[in-house]
Amino acid sequence: MRDSTAGDQAGAVRALEYAAAHGHLTAQYKLGRMYAGGEGVPSNDLKAFEYFSKIADENADAIPGTADGRIVGSAFVALGSYFMDGIKGSYVKPNIDRAFDMFHYAASYFGDPDGQYNLARLYMNGQGTGRDQRQAARWMKLAAEKGHVPARAVFGDMLVRGSDGVPRRAHRRRLAP
Repeated sequence: MRDSTAGDQAGAVRALEYAAAHGHLTAQYKLGRMYAGGEGVPSNDLKAFEYFSKIADENADAIPGTADGRIVGSAFVALGSYFMDGIKGSYVKPNIDRAFDMFHYAASYFGDPDGQYNLARLYMNGQGTGRDQRQAARWMKLAAEKGHVPARAVFGDMLVRGSDGVPRRAHRRRLAP
């Protein structure tokens, strides 16, 4: 962090890589995010995928609600996103069933709102599972109750319009921000 703050991005990346190689979960996650977004390093989705995979493989039983649990849940969501589209020119091919599994684990075990939102979208569209508006609404509501803004918008629309298995409710109490 000192290197990064001092403007030595290369030094910061080296320090993070050292820590990540020695099992430091936060360093692994930070590097995954950096490679995914091209922040201080060239964008490299495959490297990001590999960091997130290492986190998920080695920490799938982290305790939900802890700092480590939040990191691991986010890693599962990132993996789900990569499995949705695959990574062009790599061994990571689109696999909607794997994406469903990643989002489901993040949503159910870790209670991750991004996982819940993405899982709800899969249920809404019948991707990786049968189309199920009731399950979609259930997961969307859980994410919305945690303040997930896109989930709040979609869940509100589901209630106003109604759909298969979700009765129309134009007036519903406001969810806490």
